[in-house]
Amino acid sequence: MLSLNSLRSSDPAPAAERAVSKGTVVTSDREALETLKGYIQASGQLTGSQPNSPRRALIIAVQYGVHVVRAPLAGTVRDAVLAYRMLCGQENSFGYKPTEIRILVEGLESLDSKIRPTPDNIRESLKWLVEGAGSEDYRFLYYSGHGTYVETNEKDGKQALEIPSGNPRTGDPDLDRSSANTEQWNRIRTLDVPKDKLKYYKEAIVASYALGGSNELSDYFIYDQELNDYMSKLPPGCKLTSLIDACHSGRILNCNFKEEGDGFRAIGHGSGKEAQDRAEVDASSTQDAPSSEDLEDPSEAAKLLEEIRTSTKYTFAPGLTSAPLVTLTEDLPDKEKQRDKIVAEVLHWSGCHQRQTSILAAAASVFTLAFAETVKASDVKSWTVQKVFDELNKAIKAASSNHLQYAQVWTSLGKGSKEDAESKLKGNFYKFLGYQD
Repeated sequence: MLSLNSLRSSDPAPAAERAVSKGTVVTSDREALETLKGYIQASGQLTGSQPNSPRRALIIAVQYGVHVVRAPLAGTVRDAVLAYRMLCGQENSFGYKPTEIRILVEGLESLDSKIRPTPDNIRESLKWLVEGAGSEDYRFLYYSGHGTYVETNEKDGKQALEIPSGNPRTGDPDLDRSSANTEQWNRIRTLDVPKDKLKYYKEAIVASYALGGSNELSDYFIYDQELNDYMSKLPPGCKLTSLIDACHSGRILNCNFKEEGDGFRAIGHGSGKEAQDRAEVDASSTQDAPSSEDLEDPSEAAKLLEEIRTSTKYTFAPGLTSAPLVTLTEDLPDKEKQRDKIVAEVLHWSGCHQRQTSILAAAASVFTLAFAETVKASDVKSWTVQKVFDELNKAIKAASSNHLQYAQVWTSLGKGSKEDAESKLKGNFYKFLGYQD
């Protein structure tokens, strides 16, 4: 079991380097927290006086007052402010009213304990988000915080190339940012994966840890299928927009059809070359590696070849692994498609690919900041979903030059066809949000 005392997280820092921070939320931006306080007080959220409306939005920003990494995520309070301003109160906002928005954040518990994004409070607010929705209504979900993955099995996991616990292998299309990865920021149509590197993962958002509460980290996870189950309560015709700014968030709603985004199972913006996970051995990386003929003891040669095969320093060609290859295609396995129970119209925007991490900039998280800046364009209200994605993708690429972070857009097929799903990209982005002049 994952524990607050011993966490195998997506944080690359060794366990010895991680620090445990306990107590009140540590934030470098008290002004942002005070701004959120004003938004919450204006919403009617504290008094339960938010009226029924054809539109509802939920903003969740978790800072982690108790967190087993180097530091809490202080920047998520600024993400929440940006998300609110996209919805309401700035030029080119999505046209929401303050009374249509609910916010969960740490550091304002003195107003109401239900504001803290604990597992129970998040679940209660997800119920609020979807309840009473009609076929012509609109819903908006925003989350900024930690995302995580858990290796599981084919029964309840999603297939993927193994997510390495250390440095990525040279040429890894989603993770290697070096020049050896010729497929970065490109579409990958098929992926040949050694069978022993084919894994199954489920993802989760991570709620606020409770002081004196459970010590099992998994008790604070809200998994992908549970999120999908909540959204499945929205009726056909209702339009849901979700923005999830978290690590490993590409498929965190368990949507079953990819609209946009680079990497495997993606529609990209590069050369469009098909990539394979099994790269040619990089001569510059392996030229100093001795062969079995150079060693007197054959057992030592076997040990060395095994070390090379499993090392993160070298890539390996098919000849260096005996594992059979499994070819993955863009089309999801039937079992994964069938897990998606959402019948509403949905556009799920995520900050990164399923195998990637989402990073912070100085002002806010890269994905959220890029999205907020993208929708400030003077003519954005005339843009299609495709145009918004294209501009967002450019902004993220420019802001994360030292880190691969591929924004993703997924949808749910519901009872519609692939052609229906693909047509969403041609639709007006603001119209999908329910914006009215």
